[in-house]
Amino acid sequence: MSEYIRAALPTGNTYYAKPLPVDADPTWTDDVVALTESGTVAALYESASIADPADEYAIFLQAGGSPADTDTLKAVVEMSSHRLDAILEDTAETFYQAAVHVERKASVDEYTVAVLQNGQLFTGSITSCSIAMVKRADGTELFAATAMTAVDDGIYKLDQTATRTAADTGYIAVVTVVIAGVTYTLAAPVHTSA
Repeated sequence: MSEYIRAALPTGNTYYAKPLPVDADPTWTDDVVALTESGTVAALYESASIADPADEYAIFLQAGGSPADTDTLKAVVEMSSHRLDAILEDTAETFYQAAVHVERKASVDEYTVAVLQNGQLFTGSITSCSIAMVKRADGTELFAATAMTAVDDGIYKLDQTATRTAADTGYIAVVTVVIAGVTYTLAAPVHTSA
């Protein structure tokens, strides 16, 4: 079955993935999977279709013109759950992510967002949090940015009754948060249940 690697990573960089365990023989570039930033959703990187995917991939930030064994490991993605674990080599670097869950019920879609900082639940002050949904198939907007309600530190919810997701369909959740006066746009792939 074909799969895709999808990861929300800082925009404007060149990333690639290698199956785990990482093998440098015979050359580093032999099993590299290129990741391309989405033209629709900033900070969402994805691969082309992978016919026979590995269980896990290491994601590297490419420093030069081509992948090299000196590039920085930035994350590990587990294909079965599409969980992305951020690995930061510089503790001064701040990396935000949004973990998004959509629960389709009879008359409402329940959205839950957890804002993460360096892979941990962010418990600092968030001025605002909103979510928009984009259809993965064609990039059209399901609904525009809509304010979410705080449930706890770093956790937000939205009950959407007007514009519903379709069953067994891929979407990109675009979460916008304001932290200490700075606006961050975070993207997360979401697949609804059947």
